[in-house]
Amino acid sequence: MKAGESRANRYDENMPATKIIIGKWGNNSRFARAIGRLHTTTARWLNNGHIPGEYHMEVVAAAKRDNIFLSPDDFVDMRLHQSSASAGMTGAESGRDTLAWQLTALDRLEIQELYARYAWGIDLADTELALSTFTQDAWFDHLWQGRVQGHEAIRKNLESLWYDRQSWWYGRQHMMNHFIMDEREDGKVDCRCFFQILQFNVEYRNNFVFGIGTRRDVIRLDVDEKWRFEQLHVNAWTEMKEVPWHGEIVMKTRGGAPAAQDVKPS
Repeated sequence: MKAGESRANRYDENMPATKIIIGKWGNNSRFARAIGRLHTTTARWLNNGHIPGEYHMEVVAAAKRDNIFLSPDDFVDMRLHQSSASAGMTGAESGRDTLAWQLTALDRLEIQELYARYAWGIDLADTELALSTFTQDAWFDHLWQGRVQGHEAIRKNLESLWYDRQSWWYGRQHMMNHFIMDEREDGKVDCRCFFQILQFNVEYRNNFVFGIGTRRDVIRLDVDEKWRFEQLHVNAWTEMKEVPWHGEIVMKTRGGAPAAQDVKPS
């Protein structure tokens, strides 16, 4: 995508919904100019072969009425039409179960970059960059700090890490990997990943692994069509019970007794 080019322009004019839009409303210059502002998630659903053609027209009419810029919430009802559209298809043919949309390869890359921006922001005390990865109403759930909501509360928690515990934090790198991204009916994404924290010790001038764990986050397209964290949850592995092990525990303690998790994480 060229610099300055609208995100929506990557949708080919020959795609089904785009043809409907141009065919029905192309003679309306104001509407035609608005096509470039077509919301990304809306465009995915419009151009998805699983949405019935007659429903395309309903969406186009709604888009015209609202000047095309519609949030994913306006299209949640599409899931009601999805089951009939997918009738007769195999699971592979109908996409991810019965969802009416799927993440594109570009979406997945953008979400991975979101994690990278988050790490660059929090590890180098870049307040603006760190906060830019959260929606305005985001929840931040970080270990002993508890769960807080909104940019101002998140800022205070980050500043506490940077300045109240600077000897711990300075020289730290968060590594997030092994992403699993699951689309939701409401247009949001549930994202799981592993994380490792590498630490440079400024006193001894050596490096070590400070901690590891898992993340369970909720990510959504914000009003400017950028992916951001709506909910961020850190699950550091500091106790046996915090490892989300799904198998049977058969190992023994040093005394020979069966090892057990106090509470099995979800």
